[in-house]
Amino acid sequence: MSMENRRAGQSGAKRWLPHAPPLLLYLILALGATFPLWLSPASRIEALSDPLLNSYILGWDHFALFHQIFDFFQANIFWPHADALAYGEHLLAPAILALPLSLFTDSAVALHNFSLLQAYFLSAAGAYALAHYFFGSVPTATVAGLVYGFAACRIAQSEHIQLAHGEFLPLIVLGFEKVLETS
Repeated sequence: MSMENRRAGQSGAKRWLPHAPPLLLYLILALGATFPLWLSPASRIEALSDPLLNSYILGWDHFALFHQIFDFFQANIFWPHADALAYGEHLLAPAILALPLSLFTDSAVALHNFSLLQAYFLSAAGAYALAHYFFGSVPTATVAGLVYGFAACRIAQSEHIQLAHGEFLPLIVLGFEKVLETS
């Protein structure tokens, strides 16, 4: 019986079980990388510069997504200028990823801290998925996730949430590979 046939016959839980330890490791390392921000996520911030601006932008994104979707770029940060959010980064992808947390809090700082935690975990998980697809080895994929998700350049730029979110690049490469595979 080939490996594909054996995988197809396995239940969903058994198929995902080998991937649980690396994902748990990524979560623990993401918590370590963002310590002590998650101890009191609504009031702790790592610096008073870009994290505050990015917290504001994430908070605005959540407000605009629910209250004025057609005027999304009409942020009040550079009032009275129109389309003020278009002057910089809109952080829409991190804002959408942090939407579940907005059900529990309206703190923009908590959204920022949660998004930073997500950035490390999801970047590592995305690289893991790509490496596992290409190499088929859990240890190799685990190392790839560690190297990509917790790279020194990502940790050093943790004040810039937009640079910490790197989960989409491996997933885009994986998607292209799947498209090319079916062509």
